[in-house]
Amino acid sequence: MNAGIVYAREIGGREYTFGVSGKLWRDALVMYDRQSESLWSQVDGRAFRGPREGEILEHIPSVQTTWGKWKKLHPQTLVLKKESEFTSTRYEKYFTDPDRIGVFGNPLKDERLGGKVEIVGVRAGGKQMVFPLEALRAAGLVNSRVGETEILLHADPQTASVHAFSRMTSRGVLNFSKIAKKKRKGWIRDRETGTLWDPRTGQAVKGKMRGTQLDEISATKVFWFAWAAFFPGSEIWTPETESAEEGSPATSS
Repeated sequence: MNAGIVYAREIGGREYTFGVSGKLWRDALVMYDRQSESLWSQVDGRAFRGPREGEILEHIPSVQTTWGKWKKLHPQTLVLKKESEFTSTRYEKYFTDPDRIGVFGNPLKDERLGGKVEIVGVRAGGKQMVFPLEALRAAGLVNSRVGETEILLHADPQTASVHAFSRMTSRGVLNFSKIAKKKRKGWIRDRETGTLWDPRTGQAVKGKMRGTQLDEISATKVFWFAWAAFFPGSEIWTPETESAEEGSPATSS
């Protein structure tokens, strides 16, 4: 399960089209491209069989949220309307069964977390770190580091969306805190300059750095068992505090 991993379809300057192969690899969906008929993993975007074997699709940051929230931030958005709509899925029982790992009920290889625990996985500089979704939502805001990359994660308390950004700016690495005042519209503040930021967009909205845009980082929402199969040994983030109110940030290094 994931929140819709998004990849670029351009490979070597050529546009490719993809479909679902009907195969599974490490209990995860396998895509194929219609141009070379190579097989690609949905989880890490890597071609593992065929003429494009070894190549990796570019991971594009995406977010799972409500239509109302997205429309407010991006009013010019176009919507892809499907020919038919489904209100349920045949996999509902599978999603709610914590003991069933994968389609064939394979054993969990890494028991540091429960197999069906939802995590947000971040890859940077050859390193991987996972953030258990429940703990991330409880913290709300996290300043952390994956390898040598300083990152910021924000979990929207009203939706399922998680936003990930780089904390590196022209003024160096910033450390962020939530603002207790409700009138601030959910904005956050960096301690170095006192600038206010919108954690949903990564944009500075008021203060010395107004107009500055944080670089977005790709983050993958998925079940732990699926991530662990592709990225064994990933570091697991543990919150040092329960919140990131001003003066008490949730951090990890």
